[in-house]
Amino acid sequence: ATGMTDELDQEAAAFLSKTKATVKKMNEQRSHVTKLFDTIRGEFTRLESDLEDKGQTLPAQIKAHRDDYARKKLEEAERRRREEQQRQALQMAKESYTADIEAELRQRVSDDIIALYKNFNEKFRSCTLVTIGSIENALRHANLDKLPDDYFKMIVFRTHEPAAFYGYPTLAAEIREQVLTAIEPQLREQYTFEVQGNIQSILDLIPSKRAELQRMSTLNAEAKAKCEEQMRQREAEMARQREEQQRRAA
Repeated sequence: ATGMTDELDQEAAAFLSKTKATVKKMNEQRSHVTKLFDTIRGEFTRLESDLEDKGQTLPAQIKAHRDDYARKKLEEAERRRREEQQRQALQMAKESYTADIEAELRQRVSDDIIALYKNFNEKFRSCTLVTIGSIENALRHANLDKLPDDYFKMIVFRTHEPAAFYGYPTLAAEIREQVLTAIEPQLREQYTFEVQGNIQSILDLIPSKRAELQRMSTLNAEAKAKCEEQMRQREAEMARQREEQQRRAA
């Protein structure tokens, strides 16, 4: 090389040897610091791992407990929601069933009142001078204005039990008994009042009916047939109006 001499070459070799020695010494001295840094970095890494919510760390265990608590709270809230929903459904079913049973009982009594009136009225409308006296006597003295003692015990209810009553085998019977206890006196009183009214309404017509039958007995066949038809139409309309009034009152 230009300008290189043996003396310069020896100096260069000595310099390079010194630099290598210096680098080696620096590496040896730095290794202690590097190892310390590695130890510190490892400690931080371990601390970070211990603080992560993974594996079996304390944060992971705490998180698991919180998750389990939250799950149980959610399940408990859902259970309470279902129970409240079932309670409300059962309450609504009880109220509806109670109203339906009461309506059915009232309708049964009303139907029997109307049926008895139809029977009375049919006999009245078809009576003759020969039979009108016995019909009047039957209406005045027959004990027809009171429901039988076992009337309500014999009823087979048509109202279906709600699905919400499943699991409560005696609930429907208890409600029927409660409703009956509450309204039976009123229904018996209503039956007596209306049947007596129906009987009296027919008895009030007996005198005019008897007089008309007596008058008709003196007519010829054609006039008698005409009068009978007019009387049937008149009585039928009166009966229809009274039945309609009783249905509206039911």
